[in-house]
Amino acid sequence: MTIEQLQLKPAHNFINNDVIIKVELLLDAINDWPEPVNPLDDFLIKLQKDSKCADVTYEIIDKKSSTLNTATEAWKMESYGVLKKLSDLFEYKSLNEILSCWQKNALTAEFEKLASLIATVLK
Repeated sequence: MTIEQLQLKPAHNFINNDVIIKVELLLDAINDWPEPVNPLDDFLIKLQKDSKCADVTYEIIDKKSSTLNTATEAWKMESYGVLKKLSDLFEYKSLNEILSCWQKNALTAEFEKLASLIATVLK
């Protein structure tokens, strides 16, 4: 999934406000990351390298954010702070689980609901 595809989803999603909030948080974290990110999997890879952990959990995000230098790594601090909020909304699932879930199920299901609604309206 590309960042552009992720950005389009909340714009067309008026069915589930919870999904919109979560997508916007993820986009905020991506936008705060100091290096370009695309596709979405690239963000997870960058976080795994930066945290030196394959499974990017809330604890890892919290630990890493507390070791960053505010003068030189402020953007990363912002990104990690947003990721902590996102993890909280997902009941502290790892970022790996969150992204996997979104890419396979959650956002696709929302688009299917929207497509069904549009089809009903057009009949």
